[in-house]
Amino acid sequence: MEGLQGETSKRQARSSVDDKSDSVLGLLNFDPQLFVNDVRNSVDDVIDEGFGFFKEQATKALGVKDDEVVEKLSKAIDGVQYTVQVKLDKHLDTWERYCTMHCFDIPKGLSFPETNYPKDSPDELPCEDRSSDMDLDHELQCLREKLAIAGKESAVLRGELTNMERQAAVTVRHAEALDDALQPLEENSTQDVINEFIRASSVLFGEKMERLKTIKRDRMENQRIERIRSPNIYNTKRKDFP
Repeated sequence: MEGLQGETSKRQARSSVDDKSDSVLGLLNFDPQLFVNDVRNSVDDVIDEGFGFFKEQATKALGVKDDEVVEKLSKAIDGVQYTVQVKLDKHLDTWERYCTMHCFDIPKGLSFPETNYPKDSPDELPCEDRSSDMDLDHELQCLREKLAIAGKESAVLRGELTNMERQAAVTVRHAEALDDALQPLEENSTQDVINEFIRASSVLFGEKMERLKTIKRDRMENQRIERIRSPNIYNTKRKDFP
């Protein structure tokens, strides 16, 4: 009797702890029992689908066509599924108790602030939340301003890049024109240039010598004519120079 009373008191204490945990977890919009039920239902669905597929493939693999044999095979597979389901349910029961006692049990001293204000009324938020929202708004506004400045700087850089590309294109065109102009000069070798210089020098020197010969010949002819015309003057000049 005393053992039964002790077990009853433990269950009551656990129930009070579970109630407290449920109230705290409720603030987080989390239902432990709903979570456990979803897990167990998912496991049941996997087992049903797996054995259903196994039953279908076993019938095809064995080539069973008799309805009576198919029914016996189906019952045998259902028996195996039942055995597996029972064993698995026991393990899931243990898992559920462990989660309830340990995973979803709120430690002592841990609590969440009560929120008695409506969720859809931001004007009734606590001062801390309002100040936090204001800080976030300020940071967001700063980020927007920085983004706008970065956009303007990017536009300026794009304009400068366009101007540089235009200047580079003009420079390339000028260089191409200069190359075209120097192309004929580059095609002539250095020796050709030297030979042309020697030829031009020879022509000029020959012309100059020819002019000197002509001048000397004219002078001698003039002197000869002068001696013929004035022999006395010429003889007197010769006496002056012994």
